Amino acid sequence: MLRRAGQAAAVLAANKDPISTAHKDTPAQSQPRTLTDQTWYEREMGPTPPRRPRLGQRHSSDGSPYDVVVVGGGFAGLHTAIELAERGKRTLLVEAQRLGDSASARCGGFASADFQVEWADLVTDVGPAHTTTLFNWMQAAGDKFASRATIADCDLLAMPTLAVSRFRASDGEMRDVAAEVGGVNTLLNTSHTFWPPERVRALYKSDAMHHGVLDVSTHSINPLKMVYGLANAAERAGCEVYEESEVVTIAPTPSGQWRVETADGGNVTATAVVMAVGHSPAIHAASESELEHATVGLYTYIGVTERLSLEQQSAFSAGHLVFDDLSDLNYFRPVDNGARLLWGGFCQTYPIDNAALRRTLQKNLASVFPQLAEVRMEHAWGGQICLTWQCMPLISQPRPGLWSCNAFAGTGIVATVLGAEVVAEGICGESDRWQQMHEWFSPMFIGGPLKTPAAQLFMWLSIALESIEAWWRNSV
Repeated sequence: MLRRAGQAAAVLAANKDPISTAHKDTPAQSQPRTLTDQTWYEREMGPTPPRRPRLGQRHSSDGSPYDVVVVGGGFAGLHTAIELAERGKRTLLVEAQRLGDSASARCGGFASADFQVEWADLVTDVGPAHTTTLFNWMQAAGDKFASRATIADCDLLAMPTLAVSRFRASDGEMRDVAAEVGGVNTLLNTSHTFWPPERVRALYKSDAMHHGVLDVSTHSINPLKMVYGLANAAERAGCEVYEESEVVTIAPTPSGQWRVETADGGNVTATAVVMAVGHSPAIHAASESELEHATVGLYTYIGVTERLSLEQQSAFSAGHLVFDDLSDLNYFRPVDNGARLLWGGFCQTYPIDNAALRRTLQKNLASVFPQLAEVRMEHAWGGQICLTWQCMPLISQPRPGLWSCNAFAGTGIVATVLGAEVVAEGICGESDRWQQMHEWFSPMFIGGPLKTPAAQLFMWLSIALESIEAWWRNSV
């Protein structure tokens, strides 16, 4: 099917504070906010819910042990906390910032029971039987996600996904794509549809968009509302939730448990720890560098335009989430009842200031829709995601009682539900599904001290080669 080398940027386009100071103010020192600091989701949601307490405010080393401590308050951590608490485990979740601040509350906001790796490629990698098993797991996870999203009141909306190619293809190449779509439909009983260029351009007035594949099973959400809805669900299930408490130590105790310490003085022990965050020196040390060597951090970005005129809105006359097949990915979907465009894309290994970010997003928008070249980005934000070499979740138990449930960049919101389920089942001794996922997508060495500059060079090279290929194909 379509090349999707850069989809990691789309699925979890998220940020840390290089761009936005959102949620960084404290009661003692409130920082001024501007519109460019604010994500679109914050504007839609209104006042941010009250802060949960810091761990140091509630616990000391004298506290009784927990069954599980979950480190990370994004989708993966929150779903894991819910799964464990609902199974009767005494569970505590701790987040270094505000809930979802690193990625989840600022992602692209679309939910698909797909991975970045195409199903056809998974057939090659793990075989048709395992691919079918994984697909069925994802469908069940998708149903659970939809149920939780409905309870969270996070603006769940059916929104088909259109994966489009930025490269002109020959008739034979398009027949091959259509045949591959048909093969996946047969294997997995899906209903993906191949769209020739004329059908794509009937809805999207862009010469940069060619053939595509439509998936009608996907949805969009307000991820910020989802994060807080999941936090409420976790607390209702009995989990304790703490914010603004950065974990600085995860270490085994002489009694065989794990001690978790936070920068604000929090100190708890637990039988098991789930690491649901990708970028943390404490986690890298606790896992004996397995997670550090298997993942790389990237920055990726999103903007939302000013309100568009009816003529400008006619450039995209369908309510799809659209993404392309470039390494320096572009993706978009309508928001505000179609009056604005949420536009995301491009990833790199270093942050960018807000003015440059908006210029870059506007330039990328104009490269697809020249008629929107003068449109301003009214909101712009970005941040850091965590990616593995396989572009698949990192599910593992690097040490007894120490679990990994992270690296969901590119795998999607729904995959965090599946990851949470299999880790919770493993902790509770209910199944070996986590072992199967670990075997299929075991951690691979992605680089040592030079992995970050190497990743940036690789992306620059990929972008340059794709630009040459696009020029050649589209000019023939």
